[in-house]
Formats: sequence, structure tokens, C-alpha cells
Amino acid sequence: MSGSGAQGAASAAGSGVGGNGGGSTSSGSKVDAIWQQLKGAHAAPKAQAVNFNKLWHGFSSDPMQGTKRPAAKPPQPPSTYESQLVQRSSRGPADAHPSQQQQQQQPAAVRSKPDPETALQLVARCVAGLKDSSQSARRKALQDVQSHLLDNPSLDESWLASRLEGDGLGKALLRRFDDPADSCREAAVSSLLRLLSAAPGAVLALLPYAFPVLAERVRHREEGSKNLTEPCEEVRLALARLLRSLVVLGGKGFAGYAGEAVELVGALAEDPFHEVQEEACGVVGAMNEVLGMRLQPVAKQLVAALLPLTTAKRHRVRVAALQALRPTMHQGAHEMILEMVAWRDPNVIPIKAFYGDDLKVNFCGKLAADPHPAVRREFLAVLADWMTGLRERLDHEARLLPYVLSALNDESPEIQSDAVSLLERLGAQYESDHEKELKDTLAYLPAEAHGIGWQAAGAAGYVYGSAAAGEETVNGGRAVFVLPGPLRCRPRLGTRRLVQTNFSRIIGALSEEVTSWLLEARRRAAALLRTQLLLVEEWSEQHLHLIMPALCKAISDPEVRPVIRDCCSLLGAFTDPEVALQLLATRGSDEAADAAQRAAALEVLGCVIRGAGPRRALDAHLPSVLQLLSGESLLTSEDSRIRRSLQEVVQQLLATCGPACGRHAAQLLWVCLHLRSPGRAAPNGSSSSGLMQPAAAAAAAFTATSAPTAAAATASLEGSVAGGDAAGGVVEGCLLPRLAEVCGCSGGPDELLEAHRRELLGQSDPGASPNVLLATGVACRLMLPYSAQSHLLYLPEEALGRVLPAPPAVPTPSPAPTSQADARAEADDEAGGDGSMASAPMDVDTTAAASQQQPQQPQQYWQASSTVAVLSHLRGQLGWLPRQSRCATLFFTCLEACLATVPPPQQQQQQAQHQQQAPSGTSGTFSQQDVELPDADTTSASAAAGTSATSEVGELLEAVLSQALAACQELPPPALLAALRCMHAAVRRGLLPGAVLVVHLEE
Repeated sequence: MSGSGAQGAASAAGSGVGGNGGGSTSSGSKVDAIWQQLKGAHAAPKAQAVNFNKLWHGFSSDPMQGTKRPAAKPPQPPSTYESQLVQRSSRGPADAHPSQQQQQQQPAAVRSKPDPETALQLVARCVAGLKDSSQSARRKALQDVQSHLLDNPSLDESWLASRLEGDGLGKALLRRFDDPADSCREAAVSSLLRLLSAAPGAVLALLPYAFPVLAERVRHREEGSKNLTEPCEEVRLALARLLRSLVVLGGKGFAGYAGEAVELVGALAEDPFHEVQEEACGVVGAMNEVLGMRLQPVAKQLVAALLPLTTAKRHRVRVAALQALRPTMHQGAHEMILEMVAWRDPNVIPIKAFYGDDLKVNFCGKLAADPHPAVRREFLAVLADWMTGLRERLDHEARLLPYVLSALNDESPEIQSDAVSLLERLGAQYESDHEKELKDTLAYLPAEAHGIGWQAAGAAGYVYGSAAAGEETVNGGRAVFVLPGPLRCRPRLGTRRLVQTNFSRIIGALSEEVTSWLLEARRRAAALLRTQLLLVEEWSEQHLHLIMPALCKAISDPEVRPVIRDCCSLLGAFTDPEVALQLLATRGSDEAADAAQRAAALEVLGCVIRGAGPRRALDAHLPSVLQLLSGESLLTSEDSRIRRSLQEVVQQLLATCGPACGRHAAQLLWVCLHLRSPGRAAPNGSSSSGLMQPAAAAAAAFTATSAPTAAAATASLEGSVAGGDAAGGVVEGCLLPRLAEVCGCSGGPDELLEAHRRELLGQSDPGASPNVLLATGVACRLMLPYSAQSHLLYLPEEALGRVLPAPPAVPTPSPAPTSQADARAEADDEAGGDGSMASAPMDVDTTAAASQQQPQQPQQYWQASSTVAVLSHLRGQLGWLPRQSRCATLFFTCLEACLATVPPPQQQQQQAQHQQQAPSGTSGTFSQQDVELPDADTTSASAAAGTSATSEVGELLEAVLSQALAACQELPPPALLAALRCMHAAVRRGLLPGAVLVVHLEE
């Protein structure tokens, strides 16, 4: 048959050729006819050939290449090898069958997937190939599994589960986990993972075989060794993902393998690859979701395995560890919180401590101080979950609360906001748990409880957060204290009670940590103590015996000083200041103590006053505070730390207790004078901007002297003021004006000093003081009639004897001089009789220029009785003058300034004449109706009183100068020059006769 067919085809081809005459048009159709006859003459292939073609088709990457597409047989699956071939149809796409068009539109990867029957034979071949000793054969088998079995829509879940369980495909893949080639191991693990994801029903059947293999691959080769059994990181990551898939797909049936899973999690957590560590945390999270409370027997082991990951280098690992620890604590592992906070029973000593190191790590402390904000925020979320949802939360409340409070001081605003919200939730939870206990308190709690209602009248002196500009005026002239921290209102009652009940458990440790040798520990302990004191309020009073010594030690540390100062202020704001004064007075007044300790106690006292002053709690204790400050050992101390602390205490008293300080003005002024007048020249290298204005005023007065002398004096003065004492400038420029303001003295420090000059002169005794220089400075400051002259106390001795004090104010204008000599004499009298310092005579123009450059002097509050009081006080023993050469120079210079207030005889006569002429109506300023003018008898009496006062001053001055010159047998040149100037000023004002001057000069 085949031969006749072939002959017919050949004859047909020959006739076609001859008929067309070799034309090419009909040759194509004849060839097609021959091909159709040949195709129909051949019988169907045998079954063996079909099976072989099926197998070959299964192992080929593209079996449809080089074959023709079969005829369209849509719904029924192909049963023969020929039906699986793709025919090469000569028809165009428009003539094709719709089913063929759909088949052409399918992806090549889907069209190449075998059917279940072909895949069954492929599985048998792949299992055999996986056991082959040839690496290429094993790799080829793994490639076939990945390319033909995975993502094959024709293979359902049950079919894959049967192949994994019954045909041994799962076991064969598990054997390839220890393949020598890394690529084969990775392909085997990934293939098994994807097959199990497609067929979850086979997971439980493979668990007994998978766990030993996983345990062998993820553990170390030897116990204690760093060499891993699996060296490839990608393979270890795939093994971790396979373990996580087994947990998720195994469901509750995985509970029987929880113990083995804990060991695997521990091994994965020790892996150096960070992604493997993250997968280990994911495994724990999956176990919590699947098993829940069934993890209780192994929950503590899981927590112990995850705790080291909270200190990993990668912040993503630390975050993953916290996310895994968060649900695990709810499964019965709450006791591991003790390990996280490194808690140790004080009454139990472990046996391990006798034979080696017994160290514990505070994991919570490390997480609270983590450098990455994402870790700190996740840790705060974990604390919120444990403190609000843990069944045993009351047992661990005191241990976890400090870390929540520490978040209030976090540098991230988001974390601070989360901490404030968490405290609000905890407060509401506390009120709910202790509803019966707080029932009465909540019933009678007023609406002002969210302010500082319990402080009554002083509530306006405290502000949470920040104070607006000018807000201090609402507190009656007292400074407003801004409470530190992120809180913007008073915490609710439950929050305060929660912190108060746990404060006693932590205050001992905090008091020790603020003085720790570790800088970071000191910073965090100080910040936490400040937050605790802000929340516990008056409850901290019962622990002041622990807090105050710690604050006195820590306030000297510049790293934590601002925070410690806030802590001291909070103690003053919420506790009775009497208790703090009792604790601090002993430290501050102890003369045997170190100067640094006394200065620290005074600094703490100043901060306590800062907090207690706005609520008027310190007004009743001002005498005790001033008695402490007036101690001779403190006032006469030369230690800069003590003087700085004293100055700060006075500043806080005037700022926060201003209205109450007026009743103790004399004591405060006495302390301020000791701080203002150290009695020595200013050291080089310091600065004081408060001294520049007095220096400028004094420099303008130098123009009355000769040009060379004035230039030298001005340069010396400017140099001394530029290197002046900063504390003195603050006292003279800030403290004394503020003290005068609170005392109601509109004239400033001059009026205040005049009001208390006699009282303070009675307290001054330089001869009995252990610091003669400082006591001399105080006495000389009381001798100065103007505050603008106080810069003289800081001038060096070379300039001190050459510089004139500022000229006194002239109460009434004098008539114009009639001659040049009279003008020079009057100017010389007003300048204090400085005729000895002029190196050349001055003409009228120079005098006029000098008078124009002289600054306008303030109002004179110095009285004639003050001069008498000063000389009466100095009439006593002056044996202290020669102890220091500077003492005599200061004494004579300030005495000259005191004598400059006494008007010269000519001015006294002019004043008397003016008073006599006043009733005649020559004055156009005042009329008889405005002012009651004195009569002639009154004018005569006043003149007589002035004459008697001048004579009294002269007698006292003669006695004082005699004693001073007798005490100073050998005066240094600056002191001798100052003494001569002083005597010359007294003679020019008619206070001493010329004969007395000659006698003293001869002596």
C-alpha cells in the first residue's frame, strides 16, 4: 500500500510538473497534496514510542519547538504523545481555531508545564537523580523540580502532597541539604519550601524528618565552636525561612515540636548573619501566633534566646527582637522581666558568685538608651503593652515604670509625646484598679487639680512647659518658675499616685547613680530624678535625707549641673523649705568642711529658693537664711566658689522673694557689700561689663588734671576695669538696684545706703575681721558718697593714689567767677582741691572744656550727719591700716571722696547769702505762695548749725588723721600721695587749720 501510494504521489508530482511546463504556481499545491497522502499512509505510533516521547518531552526545555500543532481537541486532556505535539499549521491566525488562539496566548512557561501523568514519571526520575553521585545529575534533577513541578496549575495540592509523602520526593530533597555544592543545597531548601507552601498537608508528615536535618545544618559543628555546619549565609537564611514555614503551616500540630524549635531558634539567634537573626525573631512571632499559651513550657527559653539580640549591631535586628519578645511575655514568661532589668535579690547570693563572675546585663537600660530612635520607640510600645495587658503587670510595675519616665526626657519629640500619652493611660488604669481607694479623693477633687491648686496663693508662680514674656508680673513681683519637662499641665491623679507609690523603691538607687563614675549613667539618673520629683510632688519630702546629700555631691559636676539645679528647684517648689534649710545649714556653716562642699550646699540652697520663692513658702524663713549667709566664715571667704554661691543665693532671694526682702534690707545690704568689695585689685584675665559705666564716668572727670597724668590715670583705670571682678559688677549693677527697688528707694543704691549707713558702720570692724582687705573694702564702700565711685575699690595701687573721685553734685548754681584765678580756684575746690597734681597751670578754655566734658552727677543723698558718722566710726582704733599697704591707700582715697561732700567756705557763704536773699523775691522759680520761706531767725540758726557741724567735722577729722598717720609710720608712695591729697582737701574746705597740716607734715 505504501509503495503504490508513493508511486501515485510520484506520478502526480511528475504530471504536475509536465502539465505546468515547469511553472512554479501549481508546484506548491502539489507538494502539499503529496505530504497529505504520506501523512495519511503512516499509521499511529506505538505506545512505547509515545511514552518515550512523553518522557523526552518532559525533560526538554521546549518540546514544542520543531513540531507541528495538533488538531483542535479542546476540552479533553491529551492522551497520546502525538496529541501533545504542536502542529505547524500553514493557516494564518485568522483561520485558526479559537482554542488554538487561547493556547498561543498562554505564556511559554505555563505551556511547558507537564500534566500530572507526565509529572509522575518526572518525579520518579527526579528522585533517582537526587540520589545520583554525579553533581550535574543532582543539579539537573533540582532544576527539573523547580521548572516543572513548581507553579504548575495542573498539579493540585493533594497530588503534590502524595508525591512528597509517598514517592519520597520530600526525603530526597532533605538529603540534598548536605550536598557539597552550595547551589544544590540552596536549590533543595528553596524547592522544599515552595512545595510545602503549595501542599501544606504534607508538613506534618515531613516534620519528623525535617527537624533532625534542620538541627544538624543550623547548629555549630562542635559545642562551643564558632564554625557553623552550614557555611553559606544564603542557605542558612533559606533554612530559617523553612523553619518559619513549618511553624506557620504546621498549625497547632506543631506543638509537639516546640522544644526542638526552641533549640533551633537559639542556634539561629547566634548566627552572625543579621537576616538570619531577623528570621529567628520571625519564627518566635509565628510560634506565638500559632500556639499561644501552648508555648508556656518553653516561653522562658525563647526569651532567653532572644535577649542577646536586643544588643545586636543592626537596629532592625533589635526592633525584630522586641517585636518577638512582646507577645512571648504573655505566654507565661513574665518572670524573665527580672532578667531584663538585671534584678538581683539582696538576700540571696548565687553559688556561682563564689567561684567566678556573676554578671547581669540590664537589657532594658540598654534599650532605653539605644542610639536609634526606632528602637527606643518600639521599646516604649513594648512597655506599654506589658504594663497595660500583662496579667502579672502589678508585679513588675515598679521595675518597668522608670523606663517609661525616662522616655519623657528623650531627645525625640515623638517619643516624648508617646510617653506622655502612656502615662495618661497608666493613670486612668490606676484609677480604675483603685477605684474604692480613690473614691473620696476623686469626689472632692476640684477642677483646679490640673493646675497647682494645693499651693493656694502661689499657684500663679508655676508654669508647666514655658512662660511667655512678661508673665512674671502676674505673681506679685516674684519670678515665675517654669517646671521642666514635656508636660504642659499637671498630670492626672492616677498618674501621680502611681509614681508616688513606687518612688520609695527607686530613690535609693537614683541617689547613688547621680554620683556614678560613668558619665552616661549620671546623666540619665539625673534626668530620671528630675522627672520623678516633678510627678511625686510633696511625697519627696520624706526622702530628703537621701536626696539632699546626693544633690550636694552631684551639683559640682558640670555635665549634670543644669539638671541637678532643676531637681533642687523642684524640691523647693513642692516641699517645706524648713526641712531643706535644716539639712543645708549644717553643711554650709561647717567651717571644718571643704570649701567646695560648702559652696555646693549654698548653690543647692539658691536653687531651693528659686523653687520655693514663687509660692511664698520661704518668706517666714528669711531670717534663718540671712543668718546663714551672714556668717563671718562665709562673708570673709576668698574662695571664688563660695562667693559665687553666695551671690546666687542673694540673686534668687531678690528675684523670688522681693516683696518680703524689704523687711531685711540691712542684712541683705551687708551681704551685698561683702560681695561687692573684695578689697583687692582686680585680677587680670577676668571681665566685668558692669564696671564699664562707672569707669567712663570717672574717665570724664580726669580732664581736670594735666594731660600726661590724666592719660596715664585713664589708661590705668580702663585696664583695671576691663580686667575687673565680674561678681562686683553684677552686685553693683544688678543686686543693689534690685534691692533698692524692693525696698522702695527711688534714688537707687545711694538712697538705700544712706538709709542704713550708720547701722552698717556700727557692724564694720576691719581690725577684728580675719580678712582685713575685704573688711576694709566694705568700710570704704560705706565712706563713698556715690555708687559711681565704687570702681575705686578695684583700681591698682599705682592708679589709686593718682585718680580723683567723681566731683560731687552742686545743689545750687554759683555766680560766675569774676576772674580767671577765681574760676580756677572754684573749679579746684569743686574737684576736691587737687592743686598738687597739676603739672602746668590751666587756662580758662581748658577749664571750660573740662566742665563741659564732666558728666551730670546723680542726686546727692549724702547728708552732713553721714560725714560725722563716718568720722566718728573711724575715730576708734586704726591699727589695721598698716597690715596691708593697700588698706591705707583705700582708706585715704575714700576719705577724700567723703570730705569732697563738705562744701568749701566760699560755697557755704554763698548758700547763706542765697538764703538771706530768697525772701526779697529775686528768685523767679518759687514764689512766696508756693513755698514758705524761712525768716531771718531761722536762717541765722541754720547758718550757726552749719558752722557747728563744720567745726565738729574738723575736730573728728583731725583725730582720725592723727591716728591714721601715727599708725602708718612708713607709708608706701601711693598711700602717702593719697594721704597728702586728703589733708589738702580738708585744708581747702576749712576743716583743718594750716598749722595742723604743718605739724603733721613735720612729723
